[in-house]
Amino acid sequence: MKAQYNLTSDAEFDAALADSGMTRDDLRRQMRETITLQKVIGRDVASRMDLSDDGLRIEYERRKEQFYAVPESARVSEIVVKYTPGDAESQATAAAKIEELRGKIKAGTPFADLAKADSEGKTKDRGGELGTVNKGELVEALDVAIFTSKDEYPAPVLMNGSISLLRIAERKDAGYRPFSEVKDDLRKRISDELYEKRFTEYMDKLRRESFVKIYDPELAKLDQQANEKKT
Repeated sequence: MKAQYNLTSDAEFDAALADSGMTRDDLRRQMRETITLQKVIGRDVASRMDLSDDGLRIEYERRKEQFYAVPESARVSEIVVKYTPGDAESQATAAAKIEELRGKIKAGTPFADLAKADSEGKTKDRGGELGTVNKGELVEALDVAIFTSKDEYPAPVLMNGSISLLRIAERKDAGYRPFSEVKDDLRKRISDELYEKRFTEYMDKLRRESFVKIYDPELAKLDQQANEKKT
Protein backbone atom coordinates (compact mmCIF):
# COMPACT_ATOMS: atom_id res chain seq x y z
CA MET A 1 0.00 0.00 0.00
CA LYS A 2 2.83 2.42 0.87
CA ALA A 3 4.43 1.77 -2.52
CA GLN A 4 1.21 2.83 -4.30
CA TYR A 5 1.54 6.26 -2.74
CA ASN A 6 5.36 6.47 -3.04
CA LEU A 7 5.75 6.51 0.74
CA THR A 8 8.93 5.07 2.23
CA SER A 9 8.10 4.78 5.93
CA ASP A 10 5.23 4.02 8.29
CA ALA A 11 5.46 7.57 9.64
CA GLU A 12 4.98 9.06 6.15
CA PHE A 13 2.11 6.68 5.54
CA ASP A 14 0.35 7.65 8.78
CA ALA A 15 0.94 11.34 8.04
CA ALA A 16 -0.58 11.00 4.58
CA LEU A 17 -3.61 9.27 6.06
CA ALA A 18 -3.96 12.00 8.66
CA ASP A 19 -3.89 14.66 5.93
CA SER A 20 -6.84 12.84 4.35
CA GLY A 21 -8.67 12.70 7.66
CA MET A 22 -8.23 8.94 7.97
CA THR A 23 -6.59 6.41 10.24
CA ARG A 24 -5.28 2.96 9.35
CA ASP A 25 -8.49 1.47 10.69
CA ASP A 26 -10.51 3.80 8.45
CA LEU A 27 -8.44 2.72 5.45
CA ARG A 28 -8.83 -0.98 6.26
CA ARG A 29 -12.59 -0.51 6.61
CA GLN A 30 -12.85 1.32 3.29
CA MET A 31 -10.77 -1.36 1.57
CA ARG A 32 -13.06 -4.07 2.95
CA GLU A 33 -16.07 -2.09 1.75
CA THR A 34 -14.49 -1.68 -1.69
CA ILE A 35 -13.87 -5.41 -2.00
CA THR A 36 -17.40 -6.12 -0.80
CA LEU A 37 -18.81 -3.62 -3.30
CA GLN A 38 -16.95 -5.24 -6.16
CA LYS A 39 -18.16 -8.68 -5.13
CA VAL A 40 -21.75 -7.49 -4.76
CA ILE A 41 -21.78 -5.78 -8.13
CA GLY A 42 -20.04 -8.78 -9.68
CA ARG A 43 -22.73 -11.13 -8.37
CA ASP A 44 -25.46 -8.76 -9.51
CA VAL A 45 -23.95 -8.57 -12.99
CA ALA A 46 -23.60 -12.36 -13.17
CA SER A 47 -27.22 -12.84 -12.13
CA ARG A 48 -28.47 -10.49 -14.85
CA MET A 49 -26.44 -11.96 -17.68
CA ASP A 50 -27.66 -14.70 -19.97
CA LEU A 51 -24.35 -16.24 -20.96
CA SER A 52 -25.80 -19.31 -22.61
CA ASP A 53 -24.99 -19.80 -26.26
CA ASP A 54 -28.59 -18.93 -27.15
CA GLY A 55 -28.39 -15.66 -25.24
CA LEU A 56 -25.03 -14.79 -26.74
CA ARG A 57 -26.24 -15.56 -30.25
CA ILE A 58 -29.05 -13.03 -29.82
CA GLU A 59 -26.52 -10.40 -28.74
CA TYR A 60 -24.24 -11.42 -31.60
CA GLU A 61 -26.99 -10.68 -34.13
CA ARG A 62 -27.60 -7.29 -32.48
CA ARG A 63 -23.94 -6.27 -32.34
CA LYS A 64 -22.21 -7.99 -35.25
CA GLU A 65 -22.52 -4.97 -37.55
CA GLN A 66 -20.84 -2.75 -34.94
CA PHE A 67 -18.07 -5.05 -33.76
CA TYR A 68 -17.59 -8.01 -36.08
CA ALA A 69 -18.10 -6.80 -39.64
CA VAL A 70 -15.49 -8.01 -42.14
CA PRO A 71 -15.09 -5.95 -45.35
CA GLU A 72 -14.87 -7.38 -48.84
CA SER A 73 -11.31 -8.45 -49.58
CA ALA A 74 -9.12 -9.81 -52.34
CA ARG A 75 -5.59 -11.04 -52.86
CA VAL A 76 -3.87 -8.63 -55.25
CA SER A 77 -0.72 -8.62 -57.36
CA GLU A 78 0.53 -5.68 -59.41
CA ILE A 79 2.85 -4.69 -62.19
CA VAL A 80 3.70 -0.99 -62.08
CA VAL A 81 5.08 0.90 -65.09
CA LYS A 82 6.10 4.49 -64.39
CA TYR A 83 6.08 7.57 -66.62
CA THR A 84 6.93 11.23 -66.22
CA PRO A 85 3.81 13.21 -65.19
CA GLY A 86 2.87 15.81 -67.80
CA ASP A 87 4.96 14.12 -70.49
CA ALA A 88 2.57 12.70 -73.10
CA GLU A 89 5.27 10.72 -74.86
CA SER A 90 6.45 9.12 -71.62
CA GLN A 91 2.88 8.21 -70.73
CA ALA A 92 2.28 6.71 -74.17
CA THR A 93 5.43 4.61 -73.82
CA ALA A 94 4.24 3.31 -70.45
CA ALA A 95 0.79 2.50 -71.86
CA ALA A 96 2.37 0.59 -74.74
CA LYS A 97 4.48 -1.40 -72.27
CA ILE A 98 1.36 -2.28 -70.29
CA GLU A 99 -0.37 -3.52 -73.44
CA GLU A 100 2.69 -5.62 -74.28
CA LEU A 101 2.56 -7.20 -70.81
CA ARG A 102 -1.17 -7.89 -71.16
CA GLY A 103 -0.46 -9.72 -74.39
CA LYS A 104 2.19 -11.87 -72.70
CA ILE A 105 -0.25 -12.71 -69.89
CA LYS A 106 -2.89 -13.79 -72.42
CA ALA A 107 -0.24 -15.94 -74.10
CA GLY A 108 0.37 -17.78 -70.82
CA THR A 109 3.37 -16.07 -69.23
CA PRO A 110 2.98 -16.16 -65.43
CA PHE A 111 2.07 -12.77 -63.94
CA ALA A 112 4.70 -13.13 -61.19
CA ASP A 113 7.47 -13.71 -63.72
CA LEU A 114 6.51 -10.56 -65.62
CA ALA A 115 6.33 -8.56 -62.39
CA LYS A 116 9.84 -9.63 -61.38
CA ALA A 117 11.18 -8.77 -64.79
CA ASP A 118 9.33 -5.57 -65.70
CA SER A 119 7.54 -4.00 -62.72
CA GLU A 120 8.87 -0.73 -61.34
CA GLY A 121 6.88 -0.99 -58.13
CA LYS A 122 8.00 -1.83 -54.60
CA THR A 123 6.55 -5.35 -54.90
CA LYS A 124 8.76 -6.28 -57.87
CA ASP A 125 10.94 -8.72 -55.89
CA ARG A 126 7.82 -10.50 -54.56
CA GLY A 127 6.47 -11.10 -58.04
CA GLY A 128 4.12 -8.14 -57.62
CA GLU A 129 2.40 -9.67 -54.59
CA LEU A 130 0.55 -7.01 -52.57
CA GLY A 131 -1.17 -9.57 -50.37
CA THR A 132 -4.74 -9.48 -49.15
CA VAL A 133 -6.32 -6.03 -49.14
CA ASN A 134 -9.68 -4.91 -47.77
CA LYS A 135 -12.08 -2.69 -49.64
CA GLY A 136 -11.30 0.92 -48.81
CA GLU A 137 -7.65 0.38 -47.87
CA LEU A 138 -6.02 1.49 -51.13
CA VAL A 139 -6.27 4.73 -53.09
CA GLU A 140 -9.64 5.18 -54.77
CA ALA A 141 -8.54 4.36 -58.33
CA LEU A 142 -7.07 1.00 -57.28
CA ASP A 143 -9.96 0.27 -54.93
CA VAL A 144 -12.52 0.79 -57.70
CA ALA A 145 -10.57 -1.38 -60.14
CA ILE A 146 -10.21 -4.23 -57.65
CA PHE A 147 -13.69 -4.32 -56.17
CA THR A 148 -15.92 -3.07 -58.99
CA SER A 149 -14.71 -5.50 -61.62
CA LYS A 150 -14.98 -9.23 -61.03
CA ASP A 151 -12.35 -10.02 -63.66
CA GLU A 152 -9.05 -11.67 -62.75
CA TYR A 153 -7.28 -8.97 -64.75
CA PRO A 154 -9.21 -5.67 -64.55
CA ALA A 155 -8.48 -2.76 -66.89
CA PRO A 156 -5.12 -1.05 -66.24
CA VAL A 157 -5.27 1.74 -63.68
CA LEU A 158 -3.88 5.13 -64.71
CA MET A 159 -2.51 7.24 -61.87
CA ASN A 160 -0.29 10.28 -61.67
CA GLY A 161 3.11 9.01 -62.71
CA SER A 162 2.30 5.32 -63.16
CA ILE A 163 0.03 2.71 -64.73
CA SER A 164 -0.82 -0.42 -62.75
CA LEU A 165 -1.69 -3.80 -64.18
CA LEU A 166 -3.50 -5.91 -61.57
CA ARG A 167 -4.22 -9.56 -60.96
CA ILE A 168 -7.03 -10.33 -58.52
CA ALA A 169 -7.35 -13.68 -56.76
CA GLU A 170 -9.13 -15.20 -53.75
CA ARG A 171 -11.99 -12.74 -53.58
CA LYS A 172 -14.04 -12.81 -50.39
CA ASP A 173 -17.40 -11.11 -49.95
CA ALA A 174 -18.10 -8.80 -47.04
CA GLY A 175 -19.51 -10.58 -44.01
CA TYR A 176 -19.03 -11.09 -40.30
CA ARG A 177 -16.58 -12.94 -38.09
CA PRO A 178 -18.28 -16.22 -37.08
CA PHE A 179 -20.02 -16.51 -33.72
CA SER A 180 -17.70 -19.31 -32.61
CA GLU A 181 -14.70 -17.04 -33.11
CA VAL A 182 -16.05 -14.01 -31.22
CA LYS A 183 -18.12 -15.67 -28.49
CA ASP A 184 -15.58 -15.06 -25.71
CA ASP A 185 -15.02 -11.46 -26.77
CA LEU A 186 -18.77 -10.85 -26.85
CA ARG A 187 -19.21 -12.34 -23.38
CA LYS A 188 -16.52 -10.00 -22.02
CA ARG A 189 -18.07 -6.97 -23.70
CA ILE A 190 -21.46 -7.69 -22.19
CA SER A 191 -19.99 -8.31 -18.74
CA ASP A 192 -17.88 -5.13 -18.81
CA GLU A 193 -20.77 -2.98 -19.99
CA LEU A 194 -23.17 -4.28 -17.36
CA TYR A 195 -20.59 -3.99 -14.58
CA GLU A 196 -19.85 -0.39 -15.56
CA LYS A 197 -23.55 0.44 -15.64
CA ARG A 198 -24.20 -1.05 -12.19
CA PHE A 199 -21.08 0.57 -10.72
CA THR A 200 -22.14 4.00 -12.04
CA GLU A 201 -25.65 3.55 -10.67
CA TYR A 202 -24.28 2.59 -7.26
CA MET A 203 -21.88 5.56 -7.07
CA ASP A 204 -24.62 7.96 -8.19
CA LYS A 205 -26.83 6.62 -5.41
CA LEU A 206 -24.08 7.19 -2.84
CA ARG A 207 -23.55 10.75 -4.05
CA ARG A 208 -27.23 11.54 -3.80
CA GLU A 209 -27.45 10.17 -0.28
CA SER A 210 -24.19 11.42 1.20
CA PHE A 211 -20.84 13.08 0.55
CA VAL A 212 -18.45 10.44 -0.75
CA LYS A 213 -14.68 10.79 -0.98
CA ILE A 214 -12.88 7.83 -2.48
CA TYR A 215 -9.47 6.97 -1.08
CA ASP A 216 -8.91 3.53 -2.55
CA PRO A 217 -6.96 4.09 -5.81
CA GLU A 218 -8.57 1.25 -7.77
CA LEU A 219 -12.10 2.31 -6.85
CA ALA A 220 -11.27 5.95 -7.54
CA LYS A 221 -9.94 5.02 -10.98
CA LEU A 222 -13.12 3.13 -11.85
CA ASP A 223 -15.25 6.04 -10.65
CA GLN A 224 -13.24 8.53 -12.70
CA GLN A 225 -13.57 6.42 -15.84
CA ALA A 226 -17.32 6.08 -15.34
CA ASN A 227 -17.74 9.85 -14.92
CA GLU A 228 -15.63 10.58 -18.02
CA LYS A 229 -17.85 8.35 -20.14
CA LYS A 230 -20.98 10.11 -18.82
CA THR A 231 -19.62 13.47 -19.98
